[in-house]
Amino acid sequence: MGIFGSEIPQSEDPTLERSFRGHKDAVTAVVFNNNMKQLISASLDMTLMVWNFKPQLRAYRFTGHKAAVHCVAFSPTSE
Repeated sequence: MGIFGSEIPQSEDPTLERSFRGHKDAVTAVVFNNNMKQLISASLDMTLMVWNFKPQLRAYRFTGHKAAVHCVAFSPTSE
């Protein structure tokens, strides 16, 4: 899974800024938290992962889903 730069002109190709490894199948959803310090990814491999940007690593891996995970969300109030 890669994070692409958002401050590039639309006429140019996006550049890969960060890459995270850990899912064993395709990523189906990604969402950033409000302060942009973490993101959650969902996958066809039936897991959710919470990633930290600094240091750039997986913080948590949630397993146990019985099917692919297609949607994730952070609470807007952090509750």
